[in-house]
Amino acid sequence: MGLLSIFSKTGRDKNMVIDISRSHISKVLEEKNRIESNAEKIEHLMLLAEKYPDFYDQLSEIFIDVKYSNPVVNNDIKILDEQIASKLDDLTLLLSKTRIRSDLAVNHSLRDIKELIHKREMKE
Repeated sequence: MGLLSIFSKTGRDKNMVIDISRSHISKVLEEKNRIESNAEKIEHLMLLAEKYPDFYDQLSEIFIDVKYSNPVVNNDIKILDEQIASKLDDLTLLLSKTRIRSDLAVNHSLRDIKELIHKREMKE
């Protein structure tokens, strides 16, 4: 059946079931790839932000949060990961310009990304 029962002597759940079916494993791997893709985007952004120390430091913190997030199979988390990817793409456009016209726009993008990461962590 693809299910493994683990019997726990302590805690609330005396009978916990873990899904190890192939379809679940492929979904976990898909989520892991999405996380790695976002982490790679942040690494690219860090290269673009090297001349802006404040942005670089914030991106370093975001990188750690994204890189080491859990690959959870959940539609809400999938949507949040896609929103994070979209915000990272927007930020790439802002930082790839030769000169940033507005620090405010970059700060708002970074704030939005941090909020999405926080929402994701709350749903894990």
